[in-house]
Amino acid sequence: MSAKTVHLAIVWHMHQPVYKDPKTGVYVLPWVRLHAAKDYGDMVSILNKFPDVRVTFNLVPCLLEQLEDYARGSAKDYFLELSRKPAEALSNSEKLYILKNFFLGRMKKLAVKYPLYYKLYRKTLTLQETLSKKEGLSKFTAQDFIDLQALYNLVWLDPSYLKDPDIKSVTEKSSGFTSDDRDLILSKQLAITSGVLQTYREALSKGQIEISTSAYFHPILPLLCDASVARQSIPDAALPKSPIRWPEDALAQLTGAAEYYERLFGRPPRGLWPSEGSVSGEALELARKVGFQWAASDEDILARAKGKPRGGKREVREILYKPYAFSTPSGPISLVFRDKVLSDLIGFTYMNWPTSAAVSDFILRLRKIADQSQDSDPLVAVILDGENCWESYQNDGQDFLNLLYEKLSSEPGIKTATVSEYLERFPATSRLESVPAGSWIDGNFRIWIGHAEDNAAWDLLADARRALLEYIQEHPGSEENEKVKAAWNEIYTAEGSDWYWWYGEDNSSPFDFLFDELFRNHLINLYELLSLEVPSNLYSPVIGAGGTKPQAIAAPPAGLLRPNIDGKVTHYYEWRLGGYCDLSKSGGSMRQALSVVRALYYGFDVENLYVRVDTTVKPTSTDVSEITVVFEIASPVRVRIRVKLGPDGKAEPRVAVEKRVDSTWEAIPASPKWALLDIIELAVPFIDLGLLPGSKVDAVLLVFREGMVVESWPAQEKLSFLVPSREFESNMWNA
Repeated sequence: MSAKTVHLAIVWHMHQPVYKDPKTGVYVLPWVRLHAAKDYGDMVSILNKFPDVRVTFNLVPCLLEQLEDYARGSAKDYFLELSRKPAEALSNSEKLYILKNFFLGRMKKLAVKYPLYYKLYRKTLTLQETLSKKEGLSKFTAQDFIDLQALYNLVWLDPSYLKDPDIKSVTEKSSGFTSDDRDLILSKQLAITSGVLQTYREALSKGQIEISTSAYFHPILPLLCDASVARQSIPDAALPKSPIRWPEDALAQLTGAAEYYERLFGRPPRGLWPSEGSVSGEALELARKVGFQWAASDEDILARAKGKPRGGKREVREILYKPYAFSTPSGPISLVFRDKVLSDLIGFTYMNWPTSAAVSDFILRLRKIADQSQDSDPLVAVILDGENCWESYQNDGQDFLNLLYEKLSSEPGIKTATVSEYLERFPATSRLESVPAGSWIDGNFRIWIGHAEDNAAWDLLADARRALLEYIQEHPGSEENEKVKAAWNEIYTAEGSDWYWWYGEDNSSPFDFLFDELFRNHLINLYELLSLEVPSNLYSPVIGAGGTKPQAIAAPPAGLLRPNIDGKVTHYYEWRLGGYCDLSKSGGSMRQALSVVRALYYGFDVENLYVRVDTTVKPTSTDVSEITVVFEIASPVRVRIRVKLGPDGKAEPRVAVEKRVDSTWEAIPASPKWALLDIIELAVPFIDLGLLPGSKVDAVLLVFREGMVVESWPAQEKLSFLVPSREFESNMWNA
């Protein structure tokens, strides 16, 4: 056995993107709250049992900002509101939303501990084809929804909190949850969430943990500095049309992070985990300029910097287990590089092993490093996501972490340290003359740039940033204007890595379209803050750019229409020459079952625009009383036809034609014809819409539920057509 001590620096990275919709102020996804109740607090609290263990936590400012919002009680969380609402008061559309979204987790692992939750999940799958109809929903009782409201939030409580006397009796129930049980679970969850930041402050003050941070909105710093660095690792990488070279934005994101950290924790940060381990020489120079003393990345970056083969185990391990100094004009910055194997074993493998075997293997690997390392006090950096892997472990990772920390507390020759502690004792003596640009994923940036969708998003961002700079130039002295500051904040938010993570074909989730909408809403909000015209392409999904995603089965208009506007399919040939989108061919079966829209037809004669919408529920049913269907024209003018579904009410017009004026929609004089019966049928004169013959029209069909967009059709593209002239049909026949 080696007499050397191996120093282990574990860095748990905690991050969530901005889930608050800038247009509504509502958190559209619950992950900050749920991970706070399941991961963020207990990951620190568990260390109270192991006072000799030192750990580093990397906390991203945009996550901390959202945790503060919850702690103040000011966060409006749509999932939380649905969880709180009395089951008897839930509308049918809210019930559908719950059934679609309250089963997001590792269902097979949850089945053993919460069999009722799994039973409700199986019931939903069995009935999914009929859920959007009354007979499907009628199979679920008010008790089912109370059970689901309670269980969905209960499974996101960390097991360590389930031992509390006030919650234990609820967890032991196998069925029949009450509204009081549900409210108790939610109260406990919010109390845990509110206490997370204080838990970190206390552990930091004791010196048991170090807190490092990342750039404010988690951007890929090297790409902000100069996106062309993507070609260092992938020479033929496609780049956005707009040149991306914004080092001043990278500096602003780093400066904002350091200032926010100091306000929150009363001291400046020392360490930086660059988002996704992404580094470049220029990005590190900016980090040091702001005051960061150390940064971390992946072993693949070190291998490239030292001319070693990527993945070459022996060659890389000979140089991996020590810090390096990189010189910048502001002074040297220390660099540490994570052991990819050990980090990924925790992140992706050990959850499939017996706990004791996993911990023993980890310890054995550390001993082997000590035996083989040429350095007298080797540093092993284990850096990984600290929140997402635990739901794949038994007991949410509690068994693994308790045994790991127990072994690390007593194992001879192994000593845990925060990164700063180690660097204070063993400053970097080895130097790197240059740092190649890359990330911790394959040493490149292909996840965030290069795909048609990624590049389309970067171009939208570049256009918005250019509009902001032009506004500032045209309004001298406006830099300190609150609206301009808010507009810059939207730019910085849209620079976050998460939007680009979900674009392209590398990663996917049930919420791809929601992320796409959030990204575009931040840019739309910028234009509206400055009272600028919003580019029409921001109203069309980025997803599908370059034709990369499956499309709805669609066809353009083939001739002039003359439908009978009566709300019924009068005869088979009535809409045959119209353009159409068969939305039943788009998306998965659950998405189809829970959609309001089944098919969209559109077309024209020389005077009128015609729109037909086939819905999965009768458009006058009480089941869709919170639904509004909007046919929105994005160009050449911003107008829309708004249709309120449900029983006819007198509080507002059933159908309205509106024009975008500044940042609001205003009704305009128009003479639409409409009918809602079995289907929705509309006819609006082109002249009322401000559309001239020959104009190219881009449009989209949107479905709103209580003011929020829940569907956008077609999902991956715009509807496009030319307003016909009197010669339209003769031209088509001649062609």
